[in-house]
Amino acid sequence: MSLINNTILASTDNLPDEQQILLLKAALCPGQDCYDNFQQWRKQVDLDDIESASFRLIPLLYENLRKHAVHQVELGKLKGISRYHWCKNQILLKSMTDLLRLLSLNEVDTLVLKGGALIYGYYKRPALRPMNDVDILVPRRSLQQAVSVMLANGWKSLNNNDITDPSVQKNLHSVEFVDAKGNECDLHWTPLWDATWEGAETHFWETAEPITIQGIDTRIMGPTEQLFHTIVHGSQFNALPPLRWIADAFKIIENDGERIDWNKLITLGKEYSYLTNLQQGILFLRSNFEIQMPEAFVTALVHRKVPLNEKLEYQLESRYIPAHRIDMLLLRAWFRHSKQKRNTHSLYRLWSFPSYIRTRLKISSFKDIPEALKTRFAKIRNERRKKERYWFQADGRLFSDTALEIMVTDHCNLCCRTCDHLAPVMEERFQSPDSLKTDLALLSKSILFRKVKLIGGEPLLHPQLAYITKIVRESDICERILLVTNGTLLSRVSDELLNKIDEIEISQYPDTSLSKETLEYFKKRAESFSTKFSVFYYPYFQNQFSLHGTQDKQLIRSIFKSCKRANLWGCHVVYKGHLFRCPQSIYLPRVIPKIKNNPFADGLKITSSRRFKKQALAFFKEGKPLNACAYCLGTVGTLVNHEQVRKDNWLNFQNVPTKALVDSILLRLPIADRDAHDHIKTSGKLKK
Repeated sequence: MSLINNTILASTDNLPDEQQILLLKAALCPGQDCYDNFQQWRKQVDLDDIESASFRLIPLLYENLRKHAVHQVELGKLKGISRYHWCKNQILLKSMTDLLRLLSLNEVDTLVLKGGALIYGYYKRPALRPMNDVDILVPRRSLQQAVSVMLANGWKSLNNNDITDPSVQKNLHSVEFVDAKGNECDLHWTPLWDATWEGAETHFWETAEPITIQGIDTRIMGPTEQLFHTIVHGSQFNALPPLRWIADAFKIIENDGERIDWNKLITLGKEYSYLTNLQQGILFLRSNFEIQMPEAFVTALVHRKVPLNEKLEYQLESRYIPAHRIDMLLLRAWFRHSKQKRNTHSLYRLWSFPSYIRTRLKISSFKDIPEALKTRFAKIRNERRKKERYWFQADGRLFSDTALEIMVTDHCNLCCRTCDHLAPVMEERFQSPDSLKTDLALLSKSILFRKVKLIGGEPLLHPQLAYITKIVRESDICERILLVTNGTLLSRVSDELLNKIDEIEISQYPDTSLSKETLEYFKKRAESFSTKFSVFYYPYFQNQFSLHGTQDKQLIRSIFKSCKRANLWGCHVVYKGHLFRCPQSIYLPRVIPKIKNNPFADGLKITSSRRFKKQALAFFKEGKPLNACAYCLGTVGTLVNHEQVRKDNWLNFQNVPTKALVDSILLRLPIADRDAHDHIKTSGKLKK
């Protein structure tokens, strides 16, 4: 161990922090170590706010705690998260076995990689090793046949290149496919991302071991190759810290340590130019976990000389490179390309580099490279901005990459059982054009929004809706205007209105849906004004609030932290001279007696102060629950069938304690691991 203690691990961005190491030890170590590390980790972590990388280790943690008879109140939550991962994995594994069966029937040899191989080879239980997609290796000679089989059975390629082109195969190691249900599969012809030269995969096929998965004969890597692949794959930087490779490597060594050829690991590291990756991975495992490895192997590995270019490549691969550092991104691409063309002359590498860039950018022509690079970096920059959601522009205004909602009416012509704006119990109110003009004139001096949503209630009930839209357009408050309606009053949509909005969105419900012919007619009419026409279907609704509410501060905080409105969508509202972070903070105080006295408690008064834009930014980004959150269910309410009910009976459906209306699985799922879209909203057709 002295050798390890005296060896400094390279500073990279791909290793876990101290908190994550505690979780790993709690999930992997036996006996008292498991309990002690869990207690230390638990003191630092809110179980309702676990970051995504750690969230994927929860099933392993739960299993280890249960195995060592650790009884804690939190085990119930951990069990729920484990069930979530079990369900998710079952869907992915089903798609994997279906695909393996198809390929087998078409005489295509397969080798299962990563999660699927580790589950059946080492973890044995599907919940213990969460997956995001499926990875399958096929021989190069069978690649065209495998692609044809997948395309013929509903899989779609996410790559614009001709996958069967040998030049493409020399620059890529796999291509992504997605099926009709959204399950993803990476189809590989070589298992390592930059070992793409002809024959790079041969060793892995020769040492592969047979395995039967759900009655289908396939292969997985041998233990030595599996450990090598796991460490190398885990050493690459990922925005989501790659913690799973540590647990994977631990399980491989724990279950198959006696069959691992340690000297061959060094040989593989040298052959594929991954010695630095191997050194850093092994050093981390030995310095943090009591893993049995031959001391002679560790000594030989640590003292093995590594070429300078390989060290530099590792530094680039294991670190976060900002999107604006084009020089560093191109340098990393050059190192990858050079490794792939390692047996060629340096002039040939230089000559073929543009071809490599073209393939990596998924474009078909060299002349498109500059535009593709520009688009790629703009996309990365926009993704970063989306995370931030707010930034200051050159004109000094605060830009909000969210929607500003204008409640054109509070009331509605429908009485949906779980209306999130509480329209069935709201009094009739039409937005005053004059007061809106005043509010927007003041607000637009400080803030610009991505778009404005004209919403309700039902906005088409407003007799001056076209004039309202004109006020919004002239205010310079937004880039786009969107009208959201239930569609039952589409006949009231005038040409003047269509000419002033950018998009109209129809919300369709099972008992009020319009005919296909009606929707097609209005779509053509909207498009004649260059107005986008979208239809979304809501077969179910979610419970939105509880009249009882809750005084449980932890539950309130959990609902708030898991709320998509607060953390992803940004449904801000201008209402009676105030800004609100969501519509619920406007409407709940009007029906909940305990918060009725101060209807503007959750709002921010719009002023002409120079400090207002900074006050608004702090208001939007505030991480504390609102007063209304004590009664709101955010976006974790249980699902209910959509139905029209009597207005005088509407509140009775909400006369239930908060805990009874919360979906516990959604509540435990970190916001970073949740789809940004409304999961009860679909672009497909309703089933009546």
